[in-house]
Amino acid sequence: MIKLLEPLKKATKHLSASSYPTLGDIYLIFGGIMVHLHDHIKKENFTQCEMASSILQKLEAYWNIMNQASITSAILDSQNKLTIFSYEKIDDARTHIQAVYDLYSSIFLDISITQPTNINTTRQYFAQLRCQETSTISTTNIASKLSHYLDLQVDEKMDPLLWWQIHVKEYPIVSKMAHDYLMIQATSVASEQVFSVAGNTITKTRNHLLPETARASLCMKSWLTKKIRVKENNAENLD
Repeated sequence: MIKLLEPLKKATKHLSASSYPTLGDIYLIFGGIMVHLHDHIKKENFTQCEMASSILQKLEAYWNIMNQASITSAILDSQNKLTIFSYEKIDDARTHIQAVYDLYSSIFLDISITQPTNINTTRQYFAQLRCQETSTISTTNIASKLSHYLDLQVDEKMDPLLWWQIHVKEYPIVSKMAHDYLMIQATSVASEQVFSVAGNTITKTRNHLLPETARASLCMKSWLTKKIRVKENNAENLD
């Protein structure tokens, strides 16, 4: 039983954190768990086959809901890209991310064409519109950006958000995709914890706290939990 549930315990602990897991972690972790369960179901001497089958059936039901979005996030994670996909699924993963990229590209081009910037006169307005004919941002050049990103070696030591902050100008459209998808947390545990902490502070017997007092109490509790200290010369500037 311990051998069966140990990976699930690790997955729960990882996905319930508040600072680092994103939707991309779902693909990696769920895939690993399902392989783990399949291996135990096939073992003839394993006495918990029925339980492993039940867990697998439940995970597969959730997987049908989260699969597509988690693929996008997993590829946009600079620590993963296509390395976490099996050889048989790499082509499908490329096709999927290309479809998402094409959607973002069309939106990006529409915005750049229909909303000229830095316009002071009517002449400049129409001059910039006229230039769009020759500066259709070379569609082939845009498309190559995604391939270039996917072909780069993964960087397992750098935080994905920091990586995209550095390369935002190099990959303008892909970085917009990363901005939208990597901000999605793996689970709602973190947000629920925030509401739970607030509920323990603003109780039925303490329901007349001023907003400023409640905010300061929650802020102080967060600092104490994370062992954040404020320098004395900055303390007087805090409300």
